[in-house]
Amino acid sequence: MIFVDETKKAIDIILLKDKNPKAMSVAQCLGFYYKASLIPLILAVIVAALISTAFVGTIGALLTTVASNSHLGSLIGLFGTAVTLVIVVLVVVYFWILMPLGLLIDALIYHIFGKLLKQFKQGYNATFNAMVYASMVYILLFFLLGIPIVGAIVGLIIFIWSLVSIIVWMGRFQKISWVMSLVVLIVTWVVVVIIFLLLAGIATKLI
Repeated sequence: MIFVDETKKAIDIILLKDKNPKAMSVAQCLGFYYKASLIPLILAVIVAALISTAFVGTIGALLTTVASNSHLGSLIGLFGTAVTLVIVVLVVVYFWILMPLGLLIDALIYHIFGKLLKQFKQGYNATFNAMVYASMVYILLFFLLGIPIVGAIVGLIIFIWSLVSIIVWMGRFQKISWVMSLVVLIVTWVVVVIIFLLLAGIATKLI
């Protein structure tokens, strides 16, 4: 079944099952991303809407009780609905616009450094595939991040496993060892941080 099959594949990706993955084109990989992220997106929207509604509803009930004003409760209800809709839109925009765009840019940066270090022999599409594969744990578990306490634990798991995933998938798609994959990633991170600090310093002096 469409979307369900992609979700199952995403779970296999999280478990690092494919030892010799074949790189899809950028367009095909984006297609996989959108299909695999549909069910997690729906879950994220539902959870975000429930949490937002519950929070605003609780605040509204408290204010209505204190102020003894039913009109205030109605206004808060309308405000809560508006806030929920905004949150839902933001989740969709994040999942289907900002996240893919970020993956495209991150893959480009890693690919440039991988080429400069003479480690990456495959094309940009292989690097992008690796980035998309590494993002699957974050995509599939994103809906849990907004839940109090649970979100903090899940966030830590996502952080650790995402690091492992990007090292493994980058190595597999670029046909290099996980050690060299890690070296490319570390060099990229260090250089990007240094550039960011330099730009921040220059901006501070200009201001």
